[in-house]
Amino acid sequence: MNLKALALLGAVAVMGAPASAAIVTVYVFDFDYSTDSTHATTVDPVIHVGDTVHWVFEDADHTVTSVAGSAETFDSGFPSDLPFSYDHTFTNTGTFAYYCKMHGFDNGDGSAGGMAGLVTVNAVPEPATLVALGLGSLALLRRRRR
Repeated sequence: MNLKALALLGAVAVMGAPASAAIVTVYVFDFDYSTDSTHATTVDPVIHVGDTVHWVFEDADHTVTSVAGSAETFDSGFPSDLPFSYDHTFTNTGTFAYYCKMHGFDNGDGSAGGMAGLVTVNAVPEPATLVALGLGSLALLRRRRR
């Protein structure tokens, strides 16, 4: 790298790019919700603010319905036809309970039972910062090369 390019690099701080929003798929099947597409395990999504949960319905007799009083409210309704999917983008941190209106229930305390799931939403992490060589370091490099 030539010294002019290094000097330009030294004058600039390079910020890590902000993370782009993710879409996490949750499968709605039998009497459960899971991010595991094989249905071998029940796994609730853990996402960040701004991410979207994309529920894919494999059966038509289920819903995705937030519990009453939740900071995030959503309700897919019952699918009229398959294939069917429903999306919700989360804008708050916290753990959000949801349930199926036919096979689950709202406990009235922020939790749900029966056919129920949770979405955990974390704050977006701060982007990493990489500070390039300062101009003082450039002067030291120039002296050593001579």
